[in-house]
Amino acid sequence: MELSFRKATAKDTLACVDLVYSAGPEIFEYMFSSHTKTAKDYIAYEFEQGGGFMGHRIHTIVEHQSTIVGVGAFYDRKELFKLYVETLKNITKFYGLFASFEVLRNSLHSSSVVEKPPPNAIYICNLGVSAKSRGLGVGSALIKHETEKAQKKGYKEISLDVATNNPKAESLYLRLGFKLVKEKAFRGKKDAKVPGSKFLVLPISL
Repeated sequence: MELSFRKATAKDTLACVDLVYSAGPEIFEYMFSSHTKTAKDYIAYEFEQGGGFMGHRIHTIVEHQSTIVGVGAFYDRKELFKLYVETLKNITKFYGLFASFEVLRNSLHSSSVVEKPPPNAIYICNLGVSAKSRGLGVGSALIKHETEKAQKKGYKEISLDVATNNPKAESLYLRLGFKLVKEKAFRGKKDAKVPGSKFLVLPISL
């Protein structure tokens, strides 16, 4: 399967919303669903805006024969503050001042299952592959592509969180050489159906 890689743009929003959402539907629903807005509505808004944790700026696209078959976000610890500020602004603009308080509170709970990138590491999130392309090596190819870029820039590790209810993804990461560092329980509303996560790290060397 011949694949190509490129940086995402605002024009990719429609094709990428479902892929990004598939990376963590339970946590996205918990954070971004409101009485009048859906999680996918917000993902589409932030992706198109460019900044923030769902913004296209930090996403890489995978294409096969000019069709988008995968996407993932990649950032380091130095970018965290900027991403937090961008997402804060996007949430406030999208939901309005009053409604944004609940969304921001729920978003803060996500920190219990989303790890900060270690120093000198690239963090992976929002990794999604189209249904027709799953099992064909798209996710592996994207991770390998970004690992090679990270190596050239001098990073020492690739890290990610995988949901405890996603054993297929966990098996893929372990096959690629990721190691389990710790397991975390979700600490949010008691009735939330958000799974815990496992923090995995892949050491890389030049």
